[in-house]
Amino acid sequence: MFYKLNTAKDLFNKSLVEFSYFNDEVLEDSQSYILFNVIISLNHLLEWYLSDTDIDKNKKIDALYFFYPCRNDENPPEIINNTMNKYKIIKENLCCNSNQRILRLMSNKLKHIKIKKAKRDIDIINYNNYTTTAGSDVYAGAGFYAGQFDKYFYYILNDDKEINLVEAIKDKNIQKEWAPFFD
Repeated sequence: MFYKLNTAKDLFNKSLVEFSYFNDEVLEDSQSYILFNVIISLNHLLEWYLSDTDIDKNKKIDALYFFYPCRNDENPPEIINNTMNKYKIIKENLCCNSNQRILRLMSNKLKHIKIKKAKRDIDIINYNNYTTTAGSDVYAGAGFYAGQFDKYFYYILNDDKEINLVEAIKDKNIQKEWAPFFD
C-alpha cells in the first residue's frame, strides 16, 4: 500500500490535489491523465468509505444513503451491495445520487472521452473570456504568460448527450458533497 493512500480520506485528498493541477486551457496528454485519475478516485470513494474500518457504522450508512450511485434498475458494485446486506438496507429505499451516478457512468465510459476546443463566439459567452494581461511573480520566468488562451471541453456521450467532465466534478460540487463526511 502506498504511503498516505490507505484510507477513504486519503483517496478523497488525492482527488482534491489532483484536480487542483487540472487546467482545461492546456491541451496535453497530462491533463487527460489528471482528469482520468480524479474521476476514478471519486467513483471509488464510496466503496473505500464503506470498507474503511476507522469509519463509524452510522457514517457509512449516511454516506450510502447520500451517495448511492445506482437507479433501481441498475445493480450496485459488490462492496455497496455487501454493505446494504450487512446493514439490512433495502435497495428500493435508496435514492440515486445523480452526481455520483454521473461519476460511475464516466468511469465506465472513460475510454470514450472526447476533447473539443471552445468556440469563441458561443462558448465565451457561456463561460469566460480567456484573454489575459502579462504578469508573473517571476519576471519573464516559466510562469510568464500573456495573450489569449484556448479552452477545451472534456466530455463523454451518454445517450447522445454530452456530459462535460469538468463541470460534473467542479460545478456539480461532487468534491464539496464529500467534504463533510471527512470532518
